[in-house]
Amino acid sequence: MIEQAALTVVGRSGSGTHSKVGRLNVLALEGEPFEVGLQQGALLKTEIAAGCAPVFGGERGFDDLFSNLPQADAALAARLVDGLYAELELGLDDGLKAELAGIGQGADVPFHVLLRASFRSEILQILAAMDAASRLCRPPGECTALIATPDRTQDRRLLHGKNQDYDGAGLWDLVPTVAVVRTPGALPHVRVGTAGLLKASFGMNAAGVTVGGHLLFSRFAQPAGTGFTAFEHALLKRADSLATAEAILAGQARWGAFAFAVADRDSARVFECDSQEVFARTPRDGLLACANHYVAPDDPAARDLLLAEGAGRNSLARCHRARTAAGEGDLTPARVADVLADRFDPCCEAVRSLGQTIAGPLTVM
Repeated sequence: MIEQAALTVVGRSGSGTHSKVGRLNVLALEGEPFEVGLQQGALLKTEIAAGCAPVFGGERGFDDLFSNLPQADAALAARLVDGLYAELELGLDDGLKAELAGIGQGADVPFHVLLRASFRSEILQILAAMDAASRLCRPPGECTALIATPDRTQDRRLLHGKNQDYDGAGLWDLVPTVAVVRTPGALPHVRVGTAGLLKASFGMNAAGVTVGGHLLFSRFAQPAGTGFTAFEHALLKRADSLATAEAILAGQARWGAFAFAVADRDSARVFECDSQEVFARTPRDGLLACANHYVAPDDPAARDLLLAEGAGRNSLARCHRARTAAGEGDLTPARVADVLADRFDPCCEAVRSLGQTIAGPLTVM
């Protein structure tokens, strides 16, 4: 953890600035969406080229998922992915398209590469919901969240922690980036992510609302409506309460399946979403944990592919470990960070050398 570290300004573009502290890039971006994107692209041009965007957004970005298919079937799967991206792009609002276009112009990276990289999560959710794809590969996603309400913390302030173990670890965290964004008509907000992507791993806004996203894998994930990344931006820009956050998620069609851990200054909710419903969970004993499986429905396995196919062991163990490792007594930011970096596997009662319970090669926020 970095505490009270000095920021060094290393670049400016329009109203935007690029500062560094250690390996961490800190951007202050201001203006209309295209201007915000242009500032990021120009300030992090070198970092974007060296990061995950060209890999995630390349034409062969999903080859690893289809590597065990016959060549003809792999070609069909690639065409399916192309079609899903085309459908997803049609549903994006003008602001997100403008910001992506700005990043592309500033970084000299094609728009379609940035779009494919930023919205990879949405495609993975749909592939996992298709029988053929769900038999081919284990769905990725190993992030864990832990929220402690004020009555469980040392300084009586709510703590919201998350680790990032997303598909592509080692590339995602190669260029860690925090962006402070001020856009007309939206709440000022902070996004924690990686250079060049609209998708953030974690965020908070000026209303005191924190947002952390997690992939879910539901049999009721349909490729229509608003996707995970667009919802993430809507929550950061507009949610001033837990009620507003739930209204945003429930008020429009949802593409795929995902969970958002959302907190304000006093309490928190986990909203587990797919194309059919939104399920809300509340803290228990002042703690709320979230991983990549459903918890809230009466029969989670009835809609959750991981649980139904017996592949949910890691996700269940991470969620359980996050709660139990918090232990008794008052929590501090350092203790929450320790919990989210814990590699003890309660299933086999051993410490793993690498992933996925709770932590792998990841970033803790």
